[in-house]
Amino acid sequence: MADQQGPLAQVHQLYVAAETRAASALESLVGSNAFGELLATSASNAMALARLANGGIDRGVRALRVAGRSDVTDLARQLARTEDKLERMLQLVEELEGRLKAGPSSPADATPLAGATLPADAALPANAAPLASAAVPADAAPPARAARGRAKPGPAKRRAS
Repeated sequence: MADQQGPLAQVHQLYVAAETRAASALESLVGSNAFGELLATSASNAMALARLANGGIDRGVRALRVAGRSDVTDLARQLARTEDKLERMLQLVEELEGRLKAGPSSPADATPLAGATLPADAALPANAAPLASAAVPADAAPPARAARGRAKPGPAKRRAS
């Protein structure tokens, strides 16, 4: 038991003393206002570098004329909007098919669909018959829709910024 004050025990005591001094020094450093300012500045610089890197990558992708992140998100938003409109139109068509199969048995059935609204860009022509009285043959083709000319320019037509 005489080895307890041997070289290994002395190294351990020196390590514990150094760790205690370092811990108290770091606690006083972390508790100071200068450390908070340094941390805020470092975080701000890291975010600025990330923003610059993302901008550079986006410009590089745009220069390659490949669809970038913003193009994909725009297309996803347009697709979701189109799917919603299509779903509403499908519901209206199914309700109209049900009414046509049942036939108007009362004057209340001959009124237009209750609460049914068409999308704003799916307006009917001025000479179109009301929905309740429109009898369309099953083999009739739908009227051709004119181009709206509101197409958003793709990546190739975008101005360089």
